[in-house]
Amino acid sequence: MRRLNILIALFFAVVSVVHAENIQFTAKAPGAVAKGEQFQLVYSVNSDNARDIRMPSIGNFDVIFGPSASSYSSTQYINGKMSREVATSYTFILIAKKEGTFTIPAATVTVGGTKYSSNAVSVRVLPADKSSGQQAAAQGGRASTSTTTESGAKISNQNFFVRLNLSTKKIYEQQYIQATFKVYSRYDFDFENEKYPEFEGFMVEDYTPKTRQLTLETVNGQTYRVGVLRQLLLFPQRTGTIKIGGCKLNAVVRIQSRAGGGGRSIFDDFFETYQDVRKVLTTEPVTVEVLPLPANKPATFNGAVGNFNITSSINRQHLKANESVTVKVVISGNGNLKLLKNPEIKFPADFEVYDPKVTNNIKTTAAGTVGSKVIEYLAIPRFQGKYTIPRVTFSYFDPNSRTYKTHQTQSFDLQVDKGVSGSQNISADYTSKESLKLLGQDISFIKTEKFVLSKEKNYFFGSALYWLLYILPLLAFIVVFVIFRKNAQENANLAFMRTKKANKVAEKRLKLAAKYLKENKKDDFYDEVLKASWGYLSDKLNIPVSALNRDNIESELIKYGAAEEVVKTFHEILDTCEFARYAPVQSSGEMHQTYEKTVDVIGAMEKIIKK
Repeated sequence: MRRLNILIALFFAVVSVVHAENIQFTAKAPGAVAKGEQFQLVYSVNSDNARDIRMPSIGNFDVIFGPSASSYSSTQYINGKMSREVATSYTFILIAKKEGTFTIPAATVTVGGTKYSSNAVSVRVLPADKSSGQQAAAQGGRASTSTTTESGAKISNQNFFVRLNLSTKKIYEQQYIQATFKVYSRYDFDFENEKYPEFEGFMVEDYTPKTRQLTLETVNGQTYRVGVLRQLLLFPQRTGTIKIGGCKLNAVVRIQSRAGGGGRSIFDDFFETYQDVRKVLTTEPVTVEVLPLPANKPATFNGAVGNFNITSSINRQHLKANESVTVKVVISGNGNLKLLKNPEIKFPADFEVYDPKVTNNIKTTAAGTVGSKVIEYLAIPRFQGKYTIPRVTFSYFDPNSRTYKTHQTQSFDLQVDKGVSGSQNISADYTSKESLKLLGQDISFIKTEKFVLSKEKNYFFGSALYWLLYILPLLAFIVVFVIFRKNAQENANLAFMRTKKANKVAEKRLKLAAKYLKENKKDDFYDEVLKASWGYLSDKLNIPVSALNRDNIESELIKYGAAEEVVKTFHEILDTCEFARYAPVQSSGEMHQTYEKTVDVIGAMEKIIKK
C-alpha cells in the first residue's frame, strides 16, 4: 500500500511538471462598472501548485475582499489515454473610486518555483447611479439588479427602453450610415419577438454580432445594462427624405417580488419570488436626408461612393494567336463595393472578349464595407501583331472631401505571334478558372477544311427488323394452329387414316415376310404376303377384307385406271400364295420372286390409288 501511494504521488508530480510547461495565468474583469459599485477581479492559473499571488498597485480601486482561492481538478481516461485538468482561481472584490478608464496591471504567481505574470485588464468606470433607493452591484463581471419591484408594479420606460442610433441623419446618395438598435435595462430580460423596419430606400448590410453581450452604460445619471440588438449599414438608393420606421420588441422582464405587502422582516427573504412581466418596446420613426451627388461627375463615374484604389495586372504579354490572355483589375477600399459596376476595358478589335469573372472579398464592419472586388477579363487575339491594352479609368465620389476622384491603371503592350487556328490550349491558360476549363470544347471555331458527311445511324426502334420480330411469331402461330387443326380433323376420319396408312401397314408386313423368307419359313412367308396384299387393298379401297373378292378388286382397280398387267400380277400373287399353302415345299427362288412381285405391285397400286 505504501508503494502504491508513492507511485501515485510520483505520477501526479510528473503530471504537474508536464503542466508546468504550459502554465497560463489570466486576469478577467468587467469592461465597464459604475462608480461605487462592487465588481469581481478574477485571476486563474491552470495549476494546483500555485503559490504566492501578488496583486499590483491599483490606486483607483479599493479591495473590499480577497483573495478567495478555489481549486478544480479533473482526470479522464479516454481510449487508453489519460488527461488531467487542474485550475486555481483567486477572486477579489473591488470598488471603483472615481470615473474614468483605468488599467489594472499584471499580477504575479509562483508555480513550481517559477514566477508567472498575468495580462493587464482595462476597466471603464461610469458615473455613479443617481437613482434613489437603487444601486446596482456588480457581481461576477455583470452588474446585478438590486431594485426590488413590488408584485404588479409597472416597469417604467425610464428603466427599460430601446433606441435606434444613427451615425448621421444627413448623407450623400450611396454613402453608408450606421444604424444600431440597443436595449437599455435595469432588469433581467429576454425577447419573445423582434420586428424591425423594412428600411425601404436603403441597401442593407447586417453585421450584428452572433452573440449578445451586455455592458454597462450610464444614461442621465442612471446605470443600465446595455445590449446591441442589431447593427446595420444603410446605403441610400435615392435622394430626398427617407423615413425609417420604428421597431417593435416583445420583451419578458424578470422582477423580484415579495410575498405580503407589509414591512420587511427577517423571514421575508424566505418568501421572495420572481415574476415575469411582459412589456412592448418600440422606437419612434426617424428620417434621413439624402443629398444628391454633385453635378460635375466625371465621364467614367459609375456610382462608386467611398474611398477606393484600383490596380491591374496581366498574366502574359507574349503569346500566339488564338491563345488567351487575362487582365485582372482589383478595386479595393471602403464604400459601396458590392454595387460597383465593372470598369470597361477597350480591347483591340481583333480580340474576342468574354464576360468577366468577378470575385468579391468584402467584409462588413462598423467601419463600413471593406475589402476588394477582383474583375478578371478573358480575351483571345485572333491574329498576330502588336497590340496595346489601354488603361482602365475609375472614378468615385469621396464623401469626406466631397469631391470626385479619378484613378487610372497602367496600359499593357502585347506581342502576338502567328498561331494555329482552333488551338486547343485555350483552357490551359485558365486552370484557375473553373468556369472556363471547357472553353476549347463548348465553343468551337468555324471549320474551313473539307469534311465528309456520314449517314445518321439507324435506330432499332421502328426499323423493319423491329416490326418483323413482331410479325414472324404471329405468322408462326397461325401456321402451327392450322397444322394442328388439320391433323385433328384427319385423326377424326378413321377411313381416311386407314387409306393414308395402308402403304405403311403393307410395308411392315412385307418386312416381316422378308424375315420369314430369310428363315425359309414357307407358311409364315406366304401368310404374311397374303395379309399384306389383302390388307393393303382393304385399307386403300376402304372395303372390309370380308367383302373383298377378285371381281370387286378388279373393278375397283380398273376404276382407278390401273393397267391390266397390274391386276393380272396381283391375281397371280394371290394364286401363288394360296397354292403354296397346300402345295409341296417351294424353292427359296420362287418365294423370293413372289416377294418382289408383291412389293412391285403394291408400289404400282400406291401410285394409281391416291386419296
